[in-house]
Amino acid sequence: MIILLIILMSSLWSILIVDEFIPWRNLLDYWGIGYERKIGSQIKIIDNIFSIIHKVLNCSSCFSSWLCGFSILILLHSGIGFLLMPLSYFLTFFIKKYMTTSI
Repeated sequence: MIILLIILMSSLWSILIVDEFIPWRNLLDYWGIGYERKIGSQIKIIDNIFSIIHKVLNCSSCFSSWLCGFSILILLHSGIGFLLMPLSYFLTFFIKKYMTTSI
């Protein structure tokens, strides 16, 4: 039961943080990894790492899955959260697509 609650809360918090929290947007723009990635590298491996960080911090579903994985790892001392990352990803996608309303 606690795992399902963690998955749901990570989905809701990620939608709130990534899509609605303006200081988060400002911080990512300041670092150069906002919606448009301004930071890069000539070295391909480092550029791929920047690309992955950019995707995780700007996509609410990706952020939710990693938040869920690390939350379960920290709270329950179990790596099962990393196996449940796809469930959290699709739950966030479903909530964002079908259950949110626009003003």
